[in-house]
Amino acid sequence: MKKIIHKLQTETKAEIIIISIPILGEDLNHLANKKVEEYNRALLKLCEQYNLKYVDIHSKMVQFLKAHPPLNPVALLEEFSIMKKAILRHFFLFQDWDTISHKY
Repeated sequence: MKKIIHKLQTETKAEIIIISIPILGEDLNHLANKKVEEYNRALLKLCEQYNLKYVDIHSKMVQFLKAHPPLNPVALLEEFSIMKKAILRHFFLFQDWDTISHKY
């Protein structure tokens, strides 16, 4: 990441904005979300080190889930299962995304 930032800063005039990694699934205690928090802390440190803007969508998503807890939280692996089923329905059964979204 440091190499990418350095290259962008030295070879372009682009404004660099780093966006936090969003939550994965609705289970905030899942190991994947703990890792995401760790990675986001590292991203924030990079932004401070290189004087970059940081957009923290992760915290907003966490706040929303805490304020509106799901009745049946979708775990990360279950979420991927739903995604796979949706992709299969779309590309093999030729269902449109609206129809699929009503199924899940």
